[in-house]
Order: sequence, then structure tokens, then C-alpha cells
Amino acid sequence: MSNQTGIFLSEQPQDSAPEPELPQDSAPEPELPQEDPSGTVSESFVQDTAEFGALLQSGDTDAALLAAQNLLRNSESDNERGRATLSLALVEKETDIVQATERFKQISSNEAFHPVTRSFAMWYALEAYFGTRDVDFAAEHIYTGPMWESFVEETYADDPELQYRVAATNALRASLDQVVLLQSTMRLANETVVLTTYDRFSEAEKVEIATETQEYISLGDSLLDDVEGNYYYEGTGPYVLVTALNSKALALDTLYSGGYEDDITLVTDTYTEAISVIVDYNMQSVHKYFTRYNYADFLARNNIAANETTITTVLSPMVDLNQTDNVAQTFFIDRLDDKQEWNRSDRFTGHPETMRNIAEVSPEFALALQEAGANVQEQ
Repeated sequence: MSNQTGIFLSEQPQDSAPEPELPQDSAPEPELPQEDPSGTVSESFVQDTAEFGALLQSGDTDAALLAAQNLLRNSESDNERGRATLSLALVEKETDIVQATERFKQISSNEAFHPVTRSFAMWYALEAYFGTRDVDFAAEHIYTGPMWESFVEETYADDPELQYRVAATNALRASLDQVVLLQSTMRLANETVVLTTYDRFSEAEKVEIATETQEYISLGDSLLDDVEGNYYYEGTGPYVLVTALNSKALALDTLYSGGYEDDITLVTDTYTEAISVIVDYNMQSVHKYFTRYNYADFLARNNIAANETTITTVLSPMVDLNQTDNVAQTFFIDRLDDKQEWNRSDRFTGHPETMRNIAEVSPEFALALQEAGANVQEQ
């Protein structure tokens, strides 16, 4: 697999930004299989995998760990071993993210395993970074070793936050070289378009980045109907769907806020579609907090006074933010930390000042922030 497919994989000097590279005319076609493609997975393995998935979703980590270990022990082909190892890493993800990340990376670089398994492993390896944007974790645990270290470019070494955003786009593009998965494609659209918010790139480069983003969104749209009932998304379809829709909404949000898209309804409709999935499936995961906040943030940046009622309604479930530990709570606390240097434009999602403005119109959001110990008042 070639890793030299990212828009910023280059060896240009530190003081010049590399020229973005648009996808070739032969963009990757959706390849998400509707059933096991290899013929090497037995019926008993499929049944055991389903039982493992049920245990994992139930929260019984100890039982899920035993099931994953048995799954790996009883595997009879490379395809089965790859999927069983992925199952084991998913359990470890609940208890030891460092160990799980290393196993995901090992799976992703093992050419004996099926491309779908390797692509999923790449997604899960990146998830820890997407949730926290912890550049130290990314440097120490994600972008090390075979294949992964090649995603990081020294061109951006003077700006670690940008450097690892670019590394994420490179890794996601490499995962698409394996198999085009919905969540990876939409996340790639979002990770790519965020680069337009950096002054480091010229306006001509930003236009090319925006064009490339639209192509990834179109590719992702072609996969949306493949989620429900798909063999590889069994049991996780709703979460994959809301993850993809949230990424798509964020990408469209950035395009609109940057002046590269002029139809505001594309943004609002995608946010509301994502929230509808959360409501329909009664999701209690971190998705509901991030997706709802992202929509409220967009509404606040585009006339907070006119959208006050909608913002209040959208954020009303935020009142239970502090009932469980989650990365959303950490995100809000860190973003509102008055010690944090924040020099990004308030035209885009997640600016501390926008959060404070939202807290003034949403009692539930303000209460959640207060109970979390966030510094809502600007110092």
C-alpha cells in the first residue's frame, strides 16, 4: 500500500507550505462489502463474533475479553485471526487505550489480514486522537512504528497541532487505499477542510482544499445507504451513521463559515439529521453531546438572537453531561480554560467566546459547565 497519497505528504522546506494535491480523476469507488467477501469465515465464527459484540455492548468487559480471547484461539484463517484480534483490541480500548492503540496499529499494517479489518483498525487507532486532540498522545502512541510514522511530516514540526491534523488526513487517506468506509470518508472530509482555517496556507491552496473536501463528502454520501443491514456494521450501524453525519455537518459548517459554500440549509439539515439518529436510537453515548453542541455553535455564529429558542431546545439534554465521565466534558473544560492560548477565528466551531455566548442563552448548558468546574466567565 502506498502511503504517499495524502495532500500534504511532501518533502518541501519548512518555510513553504506544500501545494495541495487534488484527488486523481479515478477517485476511489465505494468498496464496502455487503457480506463476507473471502469465504474463509465459518458460520460458528460469525455466531461467536455476534455473541462477543453483545457482551461488549452490554458493558461486561471481563466476559467480552474472555470471548475475544476464545475467538482468537479458535480462529482458523488469516481473515478470522484479523477480525478476532480486532475484537480483542476493542475490549482493550475500554481498559487500556495505549495497549489497544498499539494492537490496532499492528492489525492495520498486517498485510495477511483482510483490507476491511485493516481499515477498521486504522479508524480505531485514530479515534483516541479525534476525541481529545492530544498531540502528545499522538506523538508517543499513534504515529510510531511501521507505516504510521510515515504519516507525520517534519514540514509542520513548528506547529504540532497542525502537524498531527495533517498526519490524520494522511492516515485516513491511507485507510481509503484499503477500503472506503463511511465514517473514515466523512471524517477525512472534516479533517481536510479544517486546514482552510490555518493562515499558513494561501487562498489558492484553501480553494483546492475546499474542492477536495466536497469530493470526499460526495463519496461519503454514496455510502450512506450502505450502513443499515451491512455485514461489517452489524450492531454498530446507528453509531457509524451519526459519526459520519456529524463529520459531514462539521465539514459543511467549515465550508460555509469560510465562504466556500453558500447554502446554509445544507449545514442545518445535516446537523438535524444527525440529531434525529441520536433521538431515534436513544443514544446515550458522547455523540449526543458533541453533535448537539456543534449544531448550537453553528446557530450561535449565524445570529444567536434569532436562534435562541432552537439553541435552548437543542442543548436541553446537556443537563446530564456530568452524570458520566466523557470526553465531551473534558473538551468543554479545556476549551474554556482561561490559561489556554486560542488564536483561531471565531467564525469556526469551538471558539471559547462562542461557548460563553451559548451558555448565556442555554440554562442547561450553563449548568452542565458549572457543575463540571469549567471557567464560563472570561478572565
